[in-house]
Amino acid sequence: FELERKNLIQTSFLSFARAICGSASLVLMVWLGGSLVLSSNLSAGDLSSFLIYLLAISSGFNSIDRMVRRFAKSLGACENLFKILDYEPEIDITTKSMRSMEYDFESKKQNF
Repeated sequence: FELERKNLIQTSFLSFARAICGSASLVLMVWLGGSLVLSSNLSAGDLSSFLIYLLAISSGFNSIDRMVRRFAKSLGACENLFKILDYEPEIDITTKSMRSMEYDFESKKQNF
């Protein structure tokens, strides 16, 4: 439970930071590009193509973010799996003798 809580906090913070940085950079690029277009140092077509490339690159960063979250989740799952594998049972079944489990079984009138 504690690991899931920690993972949730980290994921929430990372998603919030990514959203704020992405939005701030987009606003900065539009503002800077708009001022360059208005001063005739950049054409509107160049600005729009740059913004389209910027969006394409940001989708790549979103993929990296998802991959990091999945990797962290798989590490948590591995930690739980190793806890289960390392668990020592309280009842020691190797010292007690087990009775043989032999049963006679007879079936009658079976039709297929």
